[in-house]
Amino acid sequence: MDHVPGVQLHSCWDKMSGFDHLQIVKSISHMIGQMTALEFPAFGSIYFEDAPIDPTLKIKFEDGFCIGPHCGPVFWNCGAGENALYGNSGYDHGPCALNVVHLHLGH
Repeated sequence: MDHVPGVQLHSCWDKMSGFDHLQIVKSISHMIGQMTALEFPAFGSIYFEDAPIDPTLKIKFEDGFCIGPHCGPVFWNCGAGENALYGNSGYDHGPCALNVVHLHLGH
């Protein structure tokens, strides 16, 4: 990811016209529509391909990335930094291979 120069929207939102607000909301909804059309080979978290994760828990993605175990605490039954995090078993952390994940938002 690269830094994109510019001004944060919240700092100028109040100075913008209603028409500008509408254009921005339309632009954001268009981008969200594009993101929801993305297809992934599995459910899990995205990692660099060379991440120190058990190779049997990696599903190749693309451009140097893979999908591995989900890093959200709901799938680990503990929070980051808790001793139970390491060696926690009994929960399926993924990745869970999928035939196709395709989400679509109607407009």
